[in-house]
Amino acid sequence: MSIEVIPLSDYVGAEIKGVDLSRPLPHDAAAAIQSAYQKHHLLMIRQHGLTEEDQIRVSRLFGDLLVRNSYDGSHGKEAHYISNNRPDGVLPVGEIEFHHDQLFYEKPLKTALLYAIEIPTSGSRTRFRNMSAMLDKLPPALRARAEAVQCQHFFNYDDNYTGRQDPTKDSPRAQRAWHPFVWRDERTEQQALWMVRISTVGYRGVSHEEGEALLEELWRTAEETPEINYIHQWQPGDMIIWNNQTLAHARLPFLSSEPRTLRRTSAI
Repeated sequence: MSIEVIPLSDYVGAEIKGVDLSRPLPHDAAAAIQSAYQKHHLLMIRQHGLTEEDQIRVSRLFGDLLVRNSYDGSHGKEAHYISNNRPDGVLPVGEIEFHHDQLFYEKPLKTALLYAIEIPTSGSRTRFRNMSAMLDKLPPALRARAEAVQCQHFFNYDDNYTGRQDPTKDSPRAQRAWHPFVWRDERTEQQALWMVRISTVGYRGVSHEEGEALLEELWRTAEETPEINYIHQWQPGDMIIWNNQTLAHARLPFLSSEPRTLRRTSAI
């Protein structure tokens, strides 16, 4: 099997061609995909007709799968649907700014996979940002300030998922966890800047006011570094696999009156 790896941008992503995800991958093909993932942080593979079982099999290349514990009908399942057109769909509409999935857990997701089933004819885009590259581009003094701070992340599953979380609106299904601004993988020593405005509610190492000012300064710096971004224009049959620990992602606005359904699996 001859695999072609085509970079999508300078800092984020590669398209993989020459693989058939509808059947188990040979060892050399699986190894090539894993190697490309390590180098490019995000992979895009375009193949129509992939089943839930196909996606789960591919997902296992990247670790143990997250089993859902949710009210949306996906309890106990490894796949669920981001959809405005299914009764079991979650996160149906709305723009969502840059974030890493599940930073409000002690062990955030390592890898996320989305497979496009229905995409609005008017278009739907997701923006990805390389936060390892962002960290490397920070001025030394700003990086040192970030390295001295930890953030508390909070998410209430019973509240609005598109806006900034309010920690006073607690519920039994709310989650909280502390993480450093500058994350380090203890195994590989890889680092990334973890800054998420919608879930950050507290700080250690600085006052709350100083933490908020630092978060906004880091956010502005990232917005002024467009070269570390990749914007994906979804098509039906697209599978996107990305490193949730090194990439932040944002859902851009789309026409919610048109169907949009993506199937999601995650490795932990």
